[in-house]
Amino acid sequence: MDTFQEPALHPPPPPPPPPPPRSRGKVWLGIGVGLIALCLCCAFVAIGLYAARDQIPAIGRLFPTPTPPGLLYSNPGAGFNIWYPQGWVYEEEQQDGGYFIVFASSQQIMDNADSTPRNGAVLLVLSNVLSTGDLPSNVNPNSPLQVLEYVSSLILGNNRTPIEEPRLLTIDSYPAASGVYRTPGTSNNIAIVYMTIVLHDQEIVILGGICDDISWPQYRYSLQAMVQSLDFIR
Repeated sequence: MDTFQEPALHPPPPPPPPPPPRSRGKVWLGIGVGLIALCLCCAFVAIGLYAARDQIPAIGRLFPTPTPPGLLYSNPGAGFNIWYPQGWVYEEEQQDGGYFIVFASSQQIMDNADSTPRNGAVLLVLSNVLSTGDLPSNVNPNSPLQVLEYVSSLILGNNRTPIEEPRLLTIDSYPAASGVYRTPGTSNNIAIVYMTIVLHDQEIVILGGICDDISWPQYRYSLQAMVQSLDFIR
C-alpha cells in the first residue's frame, strides 16, 4: 500500500538586492542646475523691468536715473533741476512767466547761438511756455507722441525729417516722448535736433538738443543724459 507523501516545500526566493545608493553628486548637480535656471529667470525679469523703466512710470520709480557727473543747474522759478557736463555754459531768460534756458558745449557755441553749432552742441529748455490747454482739439493732451508730433511741427516746420522712430519714455516719473530729426541747418550744414516733450501735470516742458550731423555721434549721449537728468521741483 502506497503511503501519502507531502510535497517537498521549496524555500522562498531570496529577496531582491537593495537598490544601489543614489549618488549625492547627481543630487547636488540637479539642485545646482535648478538654482542656475532660477537665477537666469530672475536676471531676465530684472533686465526686462530695467529696460521698461522709461516706458512705464511705476517701473521707472523702481529704477531712478543715476545722477550724471557734471554740474547742477537749479531753477525753482522754472520748476526743475538739470545736470549738465563739465565745461558747458548756460544762459537763461525769463519772459511773460516763461523760462528759456540755453546750455552750450562752449562759450564760442553760445556766442553763435543763432547758427547751427559746428563741433559742438546746445540744449534748449522751455518751461512755463506751453500748456496742454494750448493744444488744438485734434491733439490728445494725454498722448506724449501726439504732443511731440505737434510741438516738433510747430518749432521745426515741415522741413524736418525723422531719422529715428519717436519713442515713449518717462522723465522723473512723468510721461514723455522723444524723437530725432534732420533739418536744414545754417551755413550749408545739416542740423540734428533731438527733441523731447514732458507732460508735467498741465505743462508741456520742451527740450531740444541741437548739433550738426557730423557732431551727433559725439554729443548724442551728453544730450540724452542731460534730458534724462531733468528733475522737477515739487
